[in-house]
Amino acid sequence: MRYYFDLLIGDQEYFSFEYRAFNIIMLLAMIVTLFGAIIDILLYDLFINIFFLLVWLVLFLMSRLKGKYNSAVIVSVLFLVYVFIPINWIISGGLDDCIPYYTMVCTVTLCMLLKGKVRLFLSGSMVVVVAVLIYYDVVCGVIVDYNIFVLGISEKGLHFLVALISIIFIMTEYTNLYVREKARNKEYSLVIEEQNKQQIYYMKNLEEIIYKLRAERHDYNNHLGVVYSLLEMEDVDSARLYTTQLVEKVEEYQNVVMIEYPMIKAMLNYKLSVFKENDIELKLNIKVPPNLELNSYDFTVILGNLFDNAFEANMKLGNEERYFDMKLEYNPNYFVIKIGNPVNRKLNNRNFKTTKSYEDNHGFGLKNIEYLVNKHNGYMKVLQDEKRFEVHIALLIE
Repeated sequence: MRYYFDLLIGDQEYFSFEYRAFNIIMLLAMIVTLFGAIIDILLYDLFINIFFLLVWLVLFLMSRLKGKYNSAVIVSVLFLVYVFIPINWIISGGLDDCIPYYTMVCTVTLCMLLKGKVRLFLSGSMVVVVAVLIYYDVVCGVIVDYNIFVLGISEKGLHFLVALISIIFIMTEYTNLYVREKARNKEYSLVIEEQNKQQIYYMKNLEEIIYKLRAERHDYNNHLGVVYSLLEMEDVDSARLYTTQLVEKVEEYQNVVMIEYPMIKAMLNYKLSVFKENDIELKLNIKVPPNLELNSYDFTVILGNLFDNAFEANMKLGNEERYFDMKLEYNPNYFVIKIGNPVNRKLNNRNFKTTKSYEDNHGFGLKNIEYLVNKHNGYMKVLQDEKRFEVHIALLIE
């Protein structure tokens, strides 16, 4: 049953609430109009409802089959306000019949499906048309007792206009609230998605660091075996030379960056050691004072994304062209990060698009950074030309 219902009005996974609501309303309008047409033909020989039925059917097909939902909504409301309601009002007896209640239902529909100035214009048109029709009832109606009729119709018409205006106001505010909540929920879902991406990125970097440490430990065991063998052979000079080289290499890795924030320090040293292993010249200016209230998780995500982008850009160049600039410093209340690296072509980074072919996996780098910068009430600026790419970031540190 659900399958046929979705087939008739549109699957909720692919179509908006407004689109599906419009199709439901058109179907209900056709059913009610068909019922009215049968009664009118049998009792009064009136065929006007056949015309209305055809109009609702055309608008439904226009929306559901032709995909012209917006046009169908505008045409249907214009037809409703300026044709359907006036004609039915006059031939059905106006305030003394049930047509005003259909008007209320139509008003709710109008407010629910339209937006902005279009809704304001057509809601105002609805009030004006109904006011004219009430005036028509008062002035042109069949009068038995003039005073009783005028007073009765006037009072009923006034109440009806007040109810109509109140419904327009309430439904307009309700739909505006619905749109705002929908936008807020969408924004919240995007934030959650960004946080999940950050967590995945952080775990990936943590796995890389663990893998690097395990590899270093494995290599260290091998180096110990070599030193032990040289000493067993009493080749002291070779053992001394070999251990000297090992110490220099270990110091080269461990002393790239020395700061008092263990998580950030580990990530920096790991990433920068990879840069050095790939002949990327490092130009570092790091002045990070102790005892700052740094969010280590967010900082590692920001720096890790910047490093990955810079590493990718450098690996597209020859060894002699590779370099990486990094400046970390603390100015009162702000932690400043400046990153620079070469590029071999001008990047179009207006919307933070990745240059990688596998965009689905790596397209959130700079957007991730931008999100975290905004989270910390910071500032981010991207500078670029055909040869150099820079990112300047200032993060508020309370």
